[in-house]
Amino acid sequence: MALLKSKGGVMVFSVNVDKLTRMKPSEKESYESVADSIIDMSEDESVVISVVGEGTMAFKLADALYTKGGKVIFIDADLRDDIFIAKYRVGRDLKGVANYLTEELDYNDIICLTNKDNFKVIFTGMSDYTAHEEIEIEKIKILFKKLKEDFDWIVVLTDDSGKIASMCDETIVMLKQSDYSEMSSEVKVKQLDEAGCYVLGVVVNE
Repeated sequence: MALLKSKGGVMVFSVNVDKLTRMKPSEKESYESVADSIIDMSEDESVVISVVGEGTMAFKLADALYTKGGKVIFIDADLRDDIFIAKYRVGRDLKGVANYLTEELDYNDIICLTNKDNFKVIFTGMSDYTAHEEIEIEKIKILFKKLKEDFDWIVVLTDDSGKIASMCDETIVMLKQSDYSEMSSEVKVKQLDEAGCYVLGVVVNE
């Protein structure tokens, strides 16, 4: 990840999608197959899809949707764990979802560019906001509404509470094989259903 410039006091970062995904041909084909299934099940022209589960898998799904055409933005809205910031060492000046919830920022101020023209990223960000605070539902809804005007696919990594996932059009659960069991997956899907999420299914990475 590289810092490109400062825009009105807000740092703008560039993300190399290919370095974050690093998929073998067989893995890439599997994610594209999942993307095809999601496209077939989705009726709207612009869709906000929540991914509950493993962050890297969610990012790879966003990349797979990008390969199918259209504009894609990936949002790390799992405020419990800033795994992308920790893993890729992007620095504490990065603005993201947490900053959007606590500061007077336009959504364009938290979008990171990538090496792909129609693929953008929003990370969790760094602020005094914690996942224990009440999610500002209206601000999230406004963010999604604005993004749907500019993007075909808004892929949102969320926690399993269903608070943010319930504001999305669709939800998919993505798990590593080591984290999967039929019983626990059924419980997770039921909890998301009860939270008001429209769950498409569960994807397990073998």
